[in-house]
Amino acid sequence: MVRYFCGEDTYRAREAVAQLAEKEGANVRWFDRQDFSEQLPADVVGQGSKGLFGQELVVVRDVSVLPKGLQEDLLSALESIGRSVSCVLWDRGKVDRRSVVYKELKAQARQFNLPSSREAWAWLVSEAKTRGGGIDEAAARLLVEWLGVDRWRLSSELNKLLLVSDRIDEAMVRRLVPPTASAEIFTMLDALARGQRKLVMNSVEALLAAGDSEFYILSMLAYQFRTLLSIRLEIDRGRTQSEIIKQGKLKPYSVQKNYPHARRFSREYLREALTRILVTD
Repeated sequence: MVRYFCGEDTYRAREAVAQLAEKEGANVRWFDRQDFSEQLPADVVGQGSKGLFGQELVVVRDVSVLPKGLQEDLLSALESIGRSVSCVLWDRGKVDRRSVVYKELKAQARQFNLPSSREAWAWLVSEAKTRGGGIDEAAARLLVEWLGVDRWRLSSELNKLLLVSDRIDEAMVRRLVPPTASAEIFTMLDALARGQRKLVMNSVEALLAAGDSEFYILSMLAYQFRTLLSIRLEIDRGRTQSEIIKQGKLKPYSVQKNYPHARRFSREYLREALTRILVTD
């Protein structure tokens, strides 16, 4: 059976993959863009759901970034196999609605959209209980206000706080949660713009040492590069910073913060960087 997942809430989508594998008693076999060249890998759909080590769930990530021909070959191969293979086609982040896969499978797509602020802090309250602790509503609201709605980031901070105490209140959050990692991310972007590889790696190490997960770092980079690309496209249309702000598509602060960085990169560079981020796990 073929399933199609898409959307920016990669935390929930990853959970769904794990739950599906557990339900089917299957091992997950991952495929990414770099696993494809000019043709489908011989084992991407295999001879069914049975692999060398038993039942397998095949997951192809970021399928809509594959060349059109490979998308068509993949869909054709899966259709010919039918129900004998268990497969998830997963587009992380914003999906390309022009892609062959999206057009073919959008009717059955399972969307994983980022939560609202209210949904995010409610999830924190529920998640803390699941992990054997508790968090006050005020503390959960504050975490979302400071860190945003990315569940990878929120989950990481929740784990760190629960190691200190099984009851988290607002005062504890104010005392123990470090400033947002966005400053370090911008340091990384500056270093990337200047080709300072050592400084880039130092920034990554600093984020990891502070307890931020690889998934959070990737999600932050994806968010920043999507914002940079949006601004770069407007710059290429001849729009000034104030004109971009007036459009209202991006928050004024985000435009002001990112505008100088967007001017340093070409749209081609930003698209390629974003593609590489999205296919990296």
